[in-house]
Amino acid sequence: MPLPFFPISFLRLPGLAGLALAAALALPAAEHPNARERHALRGKVEGKLADDRLLLVKHEDIPGFMPAMTMAFRAPDPLYHALAAGTVLTAEMFWREDEWWLDRIRVLPAPGSALLPEAVHSIALLPAPGPAGGFRATLAFTAPAAGRWKIEISGGGSFDVLDAAGRPLSAAATSAPAPEFTRAAVFRLAAGTPYTVVLRTPAAATVDCRLTPAAAAP
Repeated sequence: MPLPFFPISFLRLPGLAGLALAAALALPAAEHPNARERHALRGKVEGKLADDRLLLVKHEDIPGFMPAMTMAFRAPDPLYHALAAGTVLTAEMFWREDEWWLDRIRVLPAPGSALLPEAVHSIALLPAPGPAGGFRATLAFTAPAAGRWKIEISGGGSFDVLDAAGRPLSAAATSAPAPEFTRAAVFRLAAGTPYTVVLRTPAAATVDCRLTPAAAAP
């Protein structure tokens, strides 16, 4: 029988003491009963435990597995550093090396919010102003490091990458997108410089967008 999980709010202990006790009660020394399972969740980042490099995520009820609660998770770099408090996301949780991890993270941003490296962003495009019509969304971002970065999108839309002055960048190379995407291009970006991805579609749509490091040129 699966062991119980204790929401932080149930423990009625101050600060991180409740979180520590929740972890101790939920994690036995033997193999965790859910070690081979993965569970989809939707939640919001509440903060970080910087000393342990853990994300605090308040997730919704996971039917048949766990009630809504706030839990500590590990997440791969650079997402741990990029995910800020207030970020709404979906992900899969799984058990590895005595800890709960998140992967397949999909950020659900508001229009005009930041594009975080490595995460898939699902953004609903809004009617574009002006006579051209269509639908449009923007995602601002800063490259974590200088070099070649690939941007991929899904659906039948198009995209441009603009520099801080609003000028479109020329792609450094074309690139085959991953199977879940339909279009990709590689850009040479400078570290610490603000950029904007502008997504466009002729009809209302929700578009997935992802920023990842590109392989070095041969």
